[in-house]
Amino acid sequence: MSSGEDTCDEGLQCWNVDPDTSVGTCLAMCTGTWDAPSCPGQGQECVAWYGPDQAPPGYENVGLCGVPP
Repeated sequence: MSSGEDTCDEGLQCWNVDPDTSVGTCLAMCTGTWDAPSCPGQGQECVAWYGPDQAPPGYENVGLCGVPP
């Protein structure tokens, strides 16, 4: 997250990873096939943004880098 701002840098998405707080974390966006590693963090994988059969056309491979559940 950019210092003093409530927004993430380009290519990142703010995601609230702790439901007990309103503090968000900037996570890298990722695209491509789910079996191709494209995330920068150790142990991170591209986790689908949309559920099965819920993505609009052209957004089937959009996700966020994170540690899968």
